[in-house]
Amino acid sequence: MSSKKSAPKAKHGNAAARSSGVVVFITVGLPMIVLTGLIIWMLLPARPIAPAPSSPANGNRAQESPASAAPGESRMPASTAMQDLPPKGEPSTPPPPGTAKEKATALVNEGARLFEEGRTEEAMARYEKALEYSPEDEDIFFSRGAVYARAGRISEAITNYLRAIEIFPGYAEAKNNLGNLYVSLKRFDDAIPLLESVIELRPDTASGYNNLGTALARQRKYAEAAKRFDEAVRLQPDYAEALVNLGVAQMSLGNLQKATNSLNAALKLRPDMPNALQALAKAMNASRTATTTNPVPPGPSGAK
Repeated sequence: MSSKKSAPKAKHGNAAARSSGVVVFITVGLPMIVLTGLIIWMLLPARPIAPAPSSPANGNRAQESPASAAPGESRMPASTAMQDLPPKGEPSTPPPPGTAKEKATALVNEGARLFEEGRTEEAMARYEKALEYSPEDEDIFFSRGAVYARAGRISEAITNYLRAIEIFPGYAEAKNNLGNLYVSLKRFDDAIPLLESVIELRPDTASGYNNLGTALARQRKYAEAAKRFDEAVRLQPDYAEALVNLGVAQMSLGNLQKATNSLNAALKLRPDMPNALQALAKAMNASRTATTTNPVPPGPSGAK
């Protein structure tokens, strides 16, 4: 009988034990598990973040080809008055291998190299062959014109420059070089419109103004020439040749002080420039002559 009465007490004891076990687990075991997991997580190596896939606009864009140098640049030595321009340069992709254009380009490049080495006849032969592959290429005619001019074959040079301009009417460099040839032949009526066109096409090119000024000066139009030389110097202050031309034009107009200033500026840039030294000597001599011929009149009587 006593055993039956003690049973409820046993149930209550088991419940209390379970309750105290839960409390111990929550207060001691659970924090230990969390702490252990945290330590393990901290010790694991970090997973790298995968980069975002590149978009076609950024990651897969083909590199742009740099602007290709125009073949067959003119390297003819420019005088102190006139200056030739190299052929135009245009960004372009190389022609497909094995095409007629690629063969023409290779021949032009080879011709340019031979031209630089002074092997003029061999260069001409390469240009002739290039035209068989690309008969409407204005740069080939331009380059061939430069080679003919270098060889003194002016008529052929003019023909090739004219053909380049016919194919590409906006070819400022061909117009410039052709205009220079016309000036050398004293064909000023042909030269001046071409050189004026160069300025319209390339208003920021100092040599264009210098060349037009030279053509005008050869016609004794010194006032107009001086304006062009002055613009050339404004665009390119270290343009020694244009400074000399400006000084000579001012001297021809009787502006000896302006002439001296321009010539001294040229000599400051290039102290051993022969034509600047000669022109300065003439300007100083003219200044002395003017002073001797027109002495300063005496002041009023009694003036000290």
